[in-house]
Amino acid sequence: MSKKPKKFGKNEKTFSEKIFKILSKNANKPFNYKQIAAILELDDTKSRNEIIKDLKILAAQN
Repeated sequence: MSKKPKKFGKNEKTFSEKIFKILSKNANKPFNYKQIAAILELDDTKSRNEIIKDLKILAAQN
């Protein structure tokens, strides 16, 4: 049997909160999604896509 991929379903809220904490700690420094992924130690494509979606949501909320 193959391994099932990990899902972010129950961690979406905390995932957005982690991104927000990174951005709020360094408010005067701009980050791109690759830098945020490196800080969170995420290296798969699905996680990076989640970061991009969360950044768009946070940008819409200001």
